[in-house]
Amino acid sequence: MTKSEYSLCLFLFLSNTNQLMNASKTLFWFTNVHEKAKEPAGRIVFTHAPQCHDIHQHTCRHDRMDVIVGLSSGDLVWIDPIHYRCTRMNKNGLVSKSPVRQVRWIPFQDTRFLSAHEDGSIYVWDVEREDPPEGFEKKPNDSTWNPKTSIVVEKPDIRSDTSSSGVLKMGRHRDHQPVFYNPVAVWNVSRRPITDMAFSPDAVTLAVTSEDQLLHLIDVKREVLVRSFSSYFGGFKCSCWSPDGRFLLTGGQDDLICIWAPHEGHLVARAQGHDSYVSTVAFDPWCYQRSSSFDAYRIISVGEDGKLCLWDFSSSSLHRPRTKPIGTSTAMHTSAFRHSPSNIHIRTQPRADVPMLHPTSTVSMPWCAPCALRIAPYYLIVLRLDGEMDVFSRPKRAAEPPRRLDTTSDFSSGQGFSPRKSDDEPISPDGKAQRHTFRRTLGSPFTRSLRKSAA
Repeated sequence: MTKSEYSLCLFLFLSNTNQLMNASKTLFWFTNVHEKAKEPAGRIVFTHAPQCHDIHQHTCRHDRMDVIVGLSSGDLVWIDPIHYRCTRMNKNGLVSKSPVRQVRWIPFQDTRFLSAHEDGSIYVWDVEREDPPEGFEKKPNDSTWNPKTSIVVEKPDIRSDTSSSGVLKMGRHRDHQPVFYNPVAVWNVSRRPITDMAFSPDAVTLAVTSEDQLLHLIDVKREVLVRSFSSYFGGFKCSCWSPDGRFLLTGGQDDLICIWAPHEGHLVARAQGHDSYVSTVAFDPWCYQRSSSFDAYRIISVGEDGKLCLWDFSSSSLHRPRTKPIGTSTAMHTSAFRHSPSNIHIRTQPRADVPMLHPTSTVSMPWCAPCALRIAPYYLIVLRLDGEMDVFSRPKRAAEPPRRLDTTSDFSSGQGFSPRKSDDEPISPDGKAQRHTFRRTLGSPFTRSLRKSAA
C-alpha cells in the first residue's frame, strides 16, 4: 500500500469541523472527528483510486463546496456534495493519460485549477469548459530543454466557431460566443513525476516539487520559472509556505526538512530528525510569534519512519556553521543573485555550510507510518498508511481559539512559545506546553491503536 493511495485535507468550512479523506477507491467526508465516534457524513466510491483532492477555500460557504479530485486514470472530477452535482474532465485520458499526483485550485479564481501528473506536466483547467471533441496530444519535450532553468508553456487554444448558449456547470448562463475547450494551458515542468504543489499566500508564486531533485518556483501570472533549487540528496516529496510567505518548507528522500528563503534565493537551514522519507511538512499558523526584532515559527512534520516531529524555528535558534566566518552572511549571496537574473538555478550547499535545526519534541508511532497531517486550532489529525486517523488534542490556553497569523498586527506573546529574554536566547516552548502538546484524546475513535500501545 503506497503513500499515494491516501491523502487528507482539512479546510475552513462549517466551524473548522469537516475533513475530507480519500482511501483506496473511496472519498470520505467526516464531521466533528475530534468530539465523538461518528460514521462519515458521506462517501463517494470511484472506479479508479483517487490520488489527491483539493477544496476551493475562496468559494466555500454554508451552501457551496467545490471539490476537485484527481484519479489514478488521469481523470479529474469536480464535485459539489451539498447540491449533489459533479462533472468529469479528461474522460478516459482524452487530454492526458498520465496519473494525477496533485491538484490545486488557483486562488482568487472561481473556476480554474491545476493538475500535476506523473509525466512531469502541469495542466491548467477550467471547470466551465468541456473536453476537446477530438482529444488533445501534448507536444513532445525538446531534448535540449533543461528543467533547471525554464519551463515550457503550451497554449492549445482549442475552440469551436459554433456559438452556444445555455447554463454552465456552476450555475451561470452562457453567452452567445465560441466554445473554448480544455486544457487552458500546459506547463512542462519536469522530466520526472511531480510530487506536490503549493501556492504562496499571495497566490503569486507556485512551488512545485518533483522526483528530479528540484524545487521549482513558478510565477503563475507570467507562467515563467523564477528559480529552481537542488536537493541535498534524492527527490522532494512535499512542500509548504509559511503563513506570511517569507519561508518555504520542503521534505524529501534525504530524510531532511529544508527551510528556504525563496524571495532571497538561498537555503536558510536544514532540519534533521527523521530516519526515513519525510511525508508531510507544515507550519502551525496558530503557533507564531512576531515582534519588531524577530519572528518565531512552529513546524510540524511526519515521516515514513513513524515519527511526528515538532520544530521551533527562528533566526536566533540557528547554530552558526563551523566553516562560516563570524562576519559572513547570506546577504552577499542574495545580492549577487539579484544582480544576475539569468542565474535561475541554485545549487545545493554542503552540510557544513548550512545551519542545522533539531526537533523540539518527537512522538513515535510504531503501529503504522503516517502519511499526511493537518492542523486545527485545538487538535491535529494524522492519517496513516493503513487508512486509520489519529486525533491529537492541543493545549487550550484560553477560552477563545488561538489567533491565526496576522501580518498587520504585533503579537505580544506567541501561542506555545516562552517569552524572549534576550536577543541571543533561542526560542523554545515552556515545559508544560511541550509535555502536553500532543496529549492523547482517549475519547476519539481514531486513537484505539494509541491506547493499545500505551497499555
